[in-house]
Amino acid sequence: MRYQTIPEIVLGETPEVNVPELAVSYTRSRQKGFGKITASKDAADFIRNTFNEGEVELQEQFIVLYLNQANEIIGYYKHSKGAINATVADIRIILATALKSLAVSMVVAHNHPSGNLKPSRADEQLTAKIKESAAMMEVKLLDHVIVTRDSYYSFADEGLLGLDGLNNKEEQFVAAIEHDLATKKSHSKRSVEKLAASFGITDKNEVKELTELAIVNRARLLAHSEGTIKERFDRIVELYHSQVNLSHRTSQSILLQQYSTPAPIGYLAGVFCQIDKLQFNGGFAFEPSAGNGLLTIAAKPEWVYVNELDSFRNRNLKTQGFANVWQRDATKPFFDVQRTFMAVMTNPPFGKMETEVMFDTFPIKPLEHIMALRALDCMVDTGKAAIIIGGHTTWDDKGRITAGKNRIFFNYLYSRYHVADVININGAKLYSRQGTSFDVRLILINGRKQPASGAAPVYNPDKDYEVKTFDELFERVMDAKETEISMKPINELEKEAAILQSIFDGGNLGEIDEDDTVDHDKLFVRYLELKPAFSAELVLLETPGTFVTFNEDAITLAKTLKIGYIKVKNPNYQYIIAGVSKILMGTYFEKLNDANCDFTIIPNGKPTDFKKLEDEAIRVLRWIKGEQPDLGAPYEPASESCVVLNTQVPDSMAFETRQAVLSIKEEVGGDIDNFVRHRLKYTNKATLCKVLSAEQIDAVAMAIYNIEARSQGMIIGDQTGIGKGRVAAAMIRYAVNQGVKPVFLTEKANLFSDIYRDLSAIGSGHLKPLIVNSKESKTDIKDEDGEIIYQAPSPTEQQSIISSRTIPAQYDFVLATYSQFNSPEKKPEKPNFLRDIADDNIFIMDEAHNSSGSSNTGEFLQGVVSKTKGVVFLSATFAKRPDNMPIYAMKTSIADCNMSKDDLVEAITRGGVALQEVLSSQLVAEGQMVRRERSFEGVEVNYLSLDIKSEEHRAIADNITDILRDIIAFQTNFVDAQVEQLDKIAVAEGKEVALREGTSQAGVDNQPYFSKVFQVINQMLFSLKAEAVADQAIKRLKEGKKPVIAFASTMGSFIESMENEQGVPVGDGDTINADFSEVLKRGLDGILRYSEKDVDGNSIHKKFELSELPPEAQTEYHRILEKINSVSTGITISPIDIIIKKIKDAGYSVAEVTGRKYELQLNWKGSKALILARKRINTNDAFRQFNNNEVDVLMINQSGSTGASAHAIPTAKVPKEQVRQRVMIVLQAELDINTEVQKRGRINRTGQILKPIYDYVTSAIPAEKRLMMMLQKKLKSLDANTTSNQKQSTKILDVPDFLNKYGDKIVKDYLLENKEVNDLLDDPLHLKNSKADSGNNESETLEDAAHKVSGRVAVLSTKMQQDFYNEIAERYNDYVEYLKQTGDYDLEVEAMNLEAETVSSKVIKMGKGSDSAFGDDSVLETVRANVLKKPFTKTELENLINESLKGKDPHKLQDKLVEDYEASVAERLKEEESETNTKYDELVKNIPNEKKIQKILEKQGEGAWRQALAEREKELNGARELQLQNLRKTFDNRKQYIEKTFRFFFISRNIKYSIETYNGGNELVPAVFLGFVIDSKKKNPYAPSAIKLRIAIANSSKYLAIPASYSEDIMAIIGASVDVHQPSMNVLLTEWEKYTKENNTDRRIRHIISGNLLQAFSDFKGKLVSYTTKGGETKKGILMPENWNPGEQVQDKVVVPILKAAPIVKSLVQNSQIVTNNGLSFFRTGNHFKLIIAASRARGGDIYLDKNILDLVDKNNFEKVSDKMVGMLPEKNIDKLLEILQTTHGCSITVHSSDLKNIKSDAGRHIDRKKIKLPPDNEEEELPDNVAILELEAEALALELELLAA
Repeated sequence: MRYQTIPEIVLGETPEVNVPELAVSYTRSRQKGFGKITASKDAADFIRNTFNEGEVELQEQFIVLYLNQANEIIGYYKHSKGAINATVADIRIILATALKSLAVSMVVAHNHPSGNLKPSRADEQLTAKIKESAAMMEVKLLDHVIVTRDSYYSFADEGLLGLDGLNNKEEQFVAAIEHDLATKKSHSKRSVEKLAASFGITDKNEVKELTELAIVNRARLLAHSEGTIKERFDRIVELYHSQVNLSHRTSQSILLQQYSTPAPIGYLAGVFCQIDKLQFNGGFAFEPSAGNGLLTIAAKPEWVYVNELDSFRNRNLKTQGFANVWQRDATKPFFDVQRTFMAVMTNPPFGKMETEVMFDTFPIKPLEHIMALRALDCMVDTGKAAIIIGGHTTWDDKGRITAGKNRIFFNYLYSRYHVADVININGAKLYSRQGTSFDVRLILINGRKQPASGAAPVYNPDKDYEVKTFDELFERVMDAKETEISMKPINELEKEAAILQSIFDGGNLGEIDEDDTVDHDKLFVRYLELKPAFSAELVLLETPGTFVTFNEDAITLAKTLKIGYIKVKNPNYQYIIAGVSKILMGTYFEKLNDANCDFTIIPNGKPTDFKKLEDEAIRVLRWIKGEQPDLGAPYEPASESCVVLNTQVPDSMAFETRQAVLSIKEEVGGDIDNFVRHRLKYTNKATLCKVLSAEQIDAVAMAIYNIEARSQGMIIGDQTGIGKGRVAAAMIRYAVNQGVKPVFLTEKANLFSDIYRDLSAIGSGHLKPLIVNSKESKTDIKDEDGEIIYQAPSPTEQQSIISSRTIPAQYDFVLATYSQFNSPEKKPEKPNFLRDIADDNIFIMDEAHNSSGSSNTGEFLQGVVSKTKGVVFLSATFAKRPDNMPIYAMKTSIADCNMSKDDLVEAITRGGVALQEVLSSQLVAEGQMVRRERSFEGVEVNYLSLDIKSEEHRAIADNITDILRDIIAFQTNFVDAQVEQLDKIAVAEGKEVALREGTSQAGVDNQPYFSKVFQVINQMLFSLKAEAVADQAIKRLKEGKKPVIAFASTMGSFIESMENEQGVPVGDGDTINADFSEVLKRGLDGILRYSEKDVDGNSIHKKFELSELPPEAQTEYHRILEKINSVSTGITISPIDIIIKKIKDAGYSVAEVTGRKYELQLNWKGSKALILARKRINTNDAFRQFNNNEVDVLMINQSGSTGASAHAIPTAKVPKEQVRQRVMIVLQAELDINTEVQKRGRINRTGQILKPIYDYVTSAIPAEKRLMMMLQKKLKSLDANTTSNQKQSTKILDVPDFLNKYGDKIVKDYLLENKEVNDLLDDPLHLKNSKADSGNNESETLEDAAHKVSGRVAVLSTKMQQDFYNEIAERYNDYVEYLKQTGDYDLEVEAMNLEAETVSSKVIKMGKGSDSAFGDDSVLETVRANVLKKPFTKTELENLINESLKGKDPHKLQDKLVEDYEASVAERLKEEESETNTKYDELVKNIPNEKKIQKILEKQGEGAWRQALAEREKELNGARELQLQNLRKTFDNRKQYIEKTFRFFFISRNIKYSIETYNGGNELVPAVFLGFVIDSKKKNPYAPSAIKLRIAIANSSKYLAIPASYSEDIMAIIGASVDVHQPSMNVLLTEWEKYTKENNTDRRIRHIISGNLLQAFSDFKGKLVSYTTKGGETKKGILMPENWNPGEQVQDKVVVPILKAAPIVKSLVQNSQIVTNNGLSFFRTGNHFKLIIAASRARGGDIYLDKNILDLVDKNNFEKVSDKMVGMLPEKNIDKLLEILQTTHGCSITVHSSDLKNIKSDAGRHIDRKKIKLPPDNEEEELPDNVAILELEAEALALELELLAA
């Protein structure tokens, strides 16, 4: 049987094939064309048609399509036929055919007879080889298509192997034109069309529209480039002159005279309308006839709404990133967005309407006039507009606009709007390149007139001329822009509040979908049908975004609401129509009701949320009044609880918070209150409402959902005042209801009582806690009256429970502090108990940021938490410690990141505060975190500094602090030595001697005496301000307000501890000295006290007798005491009594809520005071009297006022009209922000009818000003929306907030360089014992150093305080500036206008894949981005050098600098040597007085005594010499470094600056040294941190001022610059110019990592930025260093989660290896995997000690071999191991991108959540309506007090 032969290569003709050479002859057939392909579907369809019938399912065939430049098919080649499931391909023949057929690209294809579309491994390998081979021949493999009978698979579409596929031809063409415009390559119409044809675009209209799109894109780029408006305008004019003439027209465009706006005119129109500033000013712009968008180029597209009826142009608009793109008829009214937009621009088509349209009484017929007026209807009253219409204006002989359509139009325009200018533009000169020479007019409008008045002006020769040049046009528009036109008062804007909704949410205005259209004719018919049924009411018909009505109802609506109506005439109907946007309607209901205007709404079937509209109106009203919504957005609860707190969320999290809450609301059945009610087992929602606020209900619901649906947890990050404790109590109740015994962990045992009170408040006080802490008073749980309710079990019972590792039945939940589990290895009993009760339990972790860390305790708790069913983390600062992050990862979506614990900690550490913000936002979006804070919106806050008393305050403070320093020095010099000697003597007896509690010398925070000194200073500050506070209170009383005076301490305990003249404790009727000097005497006396512990540990309190001290000590003691007696401080020990007396003397009454036992009756003429027993008043009684206006002033301290409220509300005795505004006068602010907010809450509560005032009174002492500044910084977000005394508060904020890691370094360096200050502060950072020198070791910077030192500065003199803060502020600002210059500042996310345009992207770290953002991939994008900073020009550099030299020789300046430095160092060394000698001279002199020496004299005689004296003197002199040597060495080291720096750098020196290109690599950039900055006025001008090196750099870094203390940076520059030649000035400048020209570009290639930033931060060092894209988006990403080379670090590799890489691990061949990111190696050996990990416990212990892994390996063990641990894993256990490695250890491997084909790639996110059980229907017990209402009304006030006190 003969088989039919089929030609194998078909190119239009059958080819001739000769042997042995394959000869392919090819001629283009004019008769036979195969067409072109534009998508993978085209290729698949063509290939399927090459098969004979039935062959697709018979056997595999391999077919190649050969294509030309335009993707037209040259021919196809049936390369081979094979078996049912295989065929072969010879790449050589395939490519030979491609070359001979002159193919530019090709598509290969084969069929799968089985119908399975999945490509095999062989398919992928073959494709990769063809792609690689074809590339060598410059033939592009576009795609590999697998076809079956009914479907196909495209490698390119699926993103395999990086195939380009058949890209969008239009995008490619637009990109090509943009490139040519950028490079200024000229084009003719023909060349553009030819270029378009090469992309397969032949429709000439499409070519024109796409070319214009390219011009729009390029013009927008120039409109947002650097420079002035004029400079940008000139660039756009240049673009206009170089663009191709867009002369192609269609019949429709000619009919409508539809010409787009030239780019220069479009830009100026936008600038006039201020659309270039919308992103700063708020609001949106509107272009209702947008074309391709040329009129919008001045704006960021995301701030513009556009409308375009033409489908092709509409599609072009959608590529630009506009806020919304509509496709409506712009001749019809835009009812839904009337008076909405801040700017309107339009260039409507020039034509005529068939029928005229009435605008009031003005008949308008020209198309462009109607469309222009429709556009203006959409402008807000204070908005701006730019309109282009055809023709020039003409005038009659009277100077009026010629009668007819133009006069009617302009009379209407001038009567309704402020017309700034009408500019006649010469079309031939300024418009022709848009395809027409038609003259046009540019109308500029600056707001709407109220009321309508006036008419078009007469001819004005100064303005009514023809503009013929772009420069003329620029001047005219700028003149109009600068013209100020009187607008209506701001309060009138309140009428249109809601129309500004767009400022806040960027939503779809009017809520109309772009395809929605409204047929008003049909609505009119519907109105006529309905009107008879509603004859007495307005009939309002709902459309998707508006309410409209007709005829007489339209006139009534328009008159009532003062809006316009429109007469419509068309062939079918004539009617009057009026309408209002839904957004506006919410604000107009009241007006209709006030006018007794009844109305009926006929719905369109879609519900309208009027509450939402009203809420949006309120938000807009706030904006109009000048409030700032960007610092915090109101929190909108999903709960409908009867109590809603006034809270806000950070603006950066507002959207995510709202979406997350609503999402969970939907997940729990749509009724979040009923869900929580059901889970907490309350009978009805009214009961729930009594115990939890809406905010708390939301948090509880979110926590429960995360536990039940995701087996994870929730971070409650609420600030003080929201009620985290109440949420914790609710979760305990929930857990008990679920049948578990939950665990509540906290930091301090005194919080046990707090959680009990919260449980009691929600009706769960009966739940019995098992207290794990030892039984002692501080662990007792007490009620509000101090009665003990629960206690820890007895030691015996507790031990039994702990050993059993179970919770006895009589207990409902567990209470413990973290400290109980801090030694899991040394004391394992309690940790083992916690571990065993954790299984499927629920944990609530209070102050979670202190719960863990990198310690053994931290790792233990992480393991415990991982076993739970869910965790609620309570922490307002959850990300404070990076090493605590792994514990959150155990129970949140953070676990989805492809990273180990160490990677996570490293990422958070490296990313700093900026990354923490991003992380928080992502957790919020996942519904796993909520962060809210109390709002102080509308509250007045004043910061009052008593600068007028500066001299007096400073004199008193200096006297007191001088004495305090004397007391500290006395203790250091005399008492410490005595205690040390007594302790040495006591050793033999087993005793211990130490300073008494409260009398330790100044030390770190846990050494009490300095704390006591600080308290003394605080009390001094209180006393200084007493009279001023009283005066402020009296002033407020005279204003009709009620003051509440708040303070921290009363000095009551101090007074109680005083003694009378008989030496017994004071009592009622005693007389004492009330001068503040008494405090100083007590301090001096106190340092003589010490305690002695016997062998049993019992303390015996003792005191040195003065006679026991050496004679010099006695002399010094008496000197200090005399100094105290001689100082008349002028202030009292009881300032509270000063305040009370002064207020009472003014005729007002005072109630005091404190715990003090006595009050003082002061003698104004002297310092004596009479002690009187004080009658205490019950706290509730005092507050009630104050609220009832029975007393005028309330004085409270923190301890005495907890839980009470004094906000402005009516009471039974005080009607609403008699309620007076509250003022809290704060004279002792709390540095703990939580305590301060609680204190504020005493007078700021829900339900108040007058918002309070806060007056913070600050003395003139620098230290207190600084502390107040710290508080004000902390309260910044809360006070963002308050009114305040800005002048005074600004003064307080002059010093930057340096309480952060950068401030820590600055403070440390300062103390190292200022020894005397460090000594006065008693070495707070222990620098004397450290080998650290100035700035040489960054790792030695101490955590919280700035905090520690700031707490001690008050002990310095006021001048030294001021000097300290000034110096620290200056250094800190310099350091921050330097960090910003180098890109290392990470306290905030830097915003960068990069306008990034992605060139290419690739996955560099694959995510685990999940339903959260944390499981996403990390993607490296190569982008083209703006260059935001450019190097100095040649001229600028020359000027800088000359300015530094001041005409002198650089080397002579250098020599003088070195000389001055050496002299200064010698002088300072001499001073310090003298101090050291003086110190040791004193010690030698005091040898005979040492107790040890005296005992030798007593017991051994004079001979031994003299020998001991000599030995002791020798010892001290040896120590002296050693200290002098160390001192000289330190000076010498510092001198060598500074001198080397001075001798190397001279002004104009040519140097090299090293910049990082990738990890471990550097590139040297030319730089020039500009000189040193040295302030000779400073005390230590040559301190390294005080010297700055100024350097000009020839890249975008531009300029650096590097402190000399950054020695590593300086030495790196010196090392790189040693061999750099030093040219003459002219040569230097010429070389600089040459180099910078290469780098001085507007845009350049950069690399940004996007997607999953958290997991990327552990591997890539870059800067976290918020950047703009070319499309107008704002994204967050990691911007890599400017010259970073991805090829060095990334190469062609991808980091893949170990579980996803399972196929690669399993496919390991014998003796091959794979290594994970944490160093675990896999070797394949037979049917086992050999596992090798470092033996170091720190590096490998978590793997080889993991019990789950040990269960899988042979012998359940790893064995040590050399420095490694080795385990043998049976092949069958590999899947289990990989799962453990991913879920527990976050392991991943790095693979070559070609290996990705073996890895399953999940498309998108997969949902892995359990379906939760919803509450049964109708379960809630209903209360009768009247009963429920009465209950709620009766308890409303009590609820409010109870909830908000929480």
